[in-house]
Amino acid sequence: MNHRTKRRKPSSLLVRGAAVFLTAAGVGLAVPGNEAEAAFSDIGNDFWAQDSIRSLSEEGIIGGYPDGTFRPGEPITRIQAASMMAQALDLETSGRTAPDYDDIPEGYNRAGIVAAVSEEDVMSGSGDSFRPGEYINRAQMAAVIHRGFDLTEHSEPMFTDVDRSFWSFTDISSIAHHGIASGYADGTFRPGNETTRAQFSVFLNNALNPGESSSGGSVDNASVLRGKEVSRNGWTYTIRSGDLVRYTEGEQEKEVVLSNEDVSGDYMHGGGTWGLNDASGLTEGTTLTLKGDWLYYPIHHRTGTHSGNKNFHLYRVRTDGTDKQLILDEPADHYYIKNNDIYYVGYEKQLQKAEPVWKRARLDGTGRTSLVSRPLLQERHDYFDDHDNTKYALETNGSTVYYGTPVETFSMNLNGNGEERLLNLPARDLVFHENSLYAGSYRGFYKVRPDGSGHEKLLDEEVRDIAETGGSLLVLTNQNLYTYDPGTSELDLVKNLPVPASEYTRRDVGLERSTGDHALLYFVNSNGKDLFYQIQDGDVTASKTIDDRFGLNILAKERKNYYFTFTGSRPESSDEQTLYKAEGSTGQWKTLGTAADNLLHLYQDGTFIGLGQSSADEPSFTVMMDAAQQDAQKMELSLALASVHSFENLEKEGQNLQFELLGKENAGQQQNASYRVTFNLESGEVTGVEEIS
Repeated sequence: MNHRTKRRKPSSLLVRGAAVFLTAAGVGLAVPGNEAEAAFSDIGNDFWAQDSIRSLSEEGIIGGYPDGTFRPGEPITRIQAASMMAQALDLETSGRTAPDYDDIPEGYNRAGIVAAVSEEDVMSGSGDSFRPGEYINRAQMAAVIHRGFDLTEHSEPMFTDVDRSFWSFTDISSIAHHGIASGYADGTFRPGNETTRAQFSVFLNNALNPGESSSGGSVDNASVLRGKEVSRNGWTYTIRSGDLVRYTEGEQEKEVVLSNEDVSGDYMHGGGTWGLNDASGLTEGTTLTLKGDWLYYPIHHRTGTHSGNKNFHLYRVRTDGTDKQLILDEPADHYYIKNNDIYYVGYEKQLQKAEPVWKRARLDGTGRTSLVSRPLLQERHDYFDDHDNTKYALETNGSTVYYGTPVETFSMNLNGNGEERLLNLPARDLVFHENSLYAGSYRGFYKVRPDGSGHEKLLDEEVRDIAETGGSLLVLTNQNLYTYDPGTSELDLVKNLPVPASEYTRRDVGLERSTGDHALLYFVNSNGKDLFYQIQDGDVTASKTIDDRFGLNILAKERKNYYFTFTGSRPESSDEQTLYKAEGSTGQWKTLGTAADNLLHLYQDGTFIGLGQSSADEPSFTVMMDAAQQDAQKMELSLALASVHSFENLEKEGQNLQFELLGKENAGQQQNASYRVTFNLESGEVTGVEEIS
């Protein structure tokens, strides 16, 4: 098949000559001009496939209709697909043997194209017919792309409606694996659906530009997913406990895509006593973006020595955890992917994260361009979420950027042009939710029309923060907590705060999210009254006040369950920790047990296990175990040691729990030795204490 190559740039002949355009009857010719002239009247800048259509048009692979339209929603025919593939693969179409099909008569003006795709095994007919005017469905499209680009095969199921027995199973799984096409939000591929002109353009452009794909599952979906959790093809991706993980519905299956160990070389840590520049690597609450089979994620790379600013670099990895790449090796906040570009807030002074600039780069990080300086961006007042990677009151949606300054609130397009004033007041926080922009200000809570045509004041109180959860918004004012339902426009008071919000520090308030639309909201250190709320689908389903405690530590968030500890009533009087569970499925609050400080924990196989010393003075431990559909258990284990200095590395294998400790076998021993302890959870007995070097 020496006629076939992967085409990246048009030949000079094609640039000077004629491009293919697709008509209802077949294929015609259109003469491409400059970029402005090549634009189609029915393809706007916000159209999901605009970038792919433009790219193929510029390369002379495709054109529009004589009336200046592209008609992206029309189904594509087999002869149109054959023509695009011949152009894309640079197939020689002249001098071929006439194709032997009854419906390709002598003198047919596209006989050379049919002959080329047939001889090169890109497309074939059925019996004596090529069926040039027949529409091509998504399964057939997958077969054409797979064969045409000689893709390596992938034989794992990717979609719920395409099993191994389906004729195009390998073709569909392969193009999905390579990021050329994706399915729909419900996990289906819908192989029998007709392929539209826009979809085929996206698929073909993705095949020509591997690693820069924007898959075309639906004609109105750019297939770029953003959020703290992103879901596709039955998997949900998120960052949890320092790992990038993915899980299926109900967390029946869970896999680590990237562990903290996998990214340990990507950030500064272990910096000694002070550790001023230490960073946390994969950070919960940061935004992930799923595009094709690439997952983009920020890494907390470094903390500023004097400023304390957290610098994030941008990486990407395949959804199966392979091919990890550094994309932006500079502080990159508020990153947003549109078509084949990344837009983000960079900085003129990168070490200090000072003088912010709106920038653009390609998906692989090349071609970085400063678009416009924005030195007066308003920093968020962050209580609910940790906004280290989105530190400003700035939101991006579609082709528009919305941002606050210390005086007013504005919008501009993605390229930094067309600035317009939206509000004659500063926004402390901005949230784009269900096609509306919401702004929190010292003057109140506002709903703003994204086109700048007006706004509505929803609440006349000073707003400290806004957060999305379960289709609703949480609104924190200086005195109260509210929920707002955009569907009904109802604003409900949840609670009067025991102390003004301005008296809480960043560590005192948190919004922890678990599976789906469940969250745990807390206000702690509030004069001995610590408030906790469980939130499901935007509604407060359970609340609790915990009295006279100090030092909250969230340990794990799994399957709508939250495990957290408090130390004693006063930090100077006790180092005892109490382990609590907020149970999302029932709305209950449970106390699982107490232990001395430095509780080790793990969550594995649907079971939470906590391990702590029963007493700081005796070598005994408490094991607290909580599993689904079972009562919580608490077990004690004693060791034949004189003292324990420290313990670490808790692991579980089957019914055996193992951890390592430093301690002494007898009081006369001068130095601590290292031991590995094995404890059987089924029998409740210590089965081994082994000294290790």
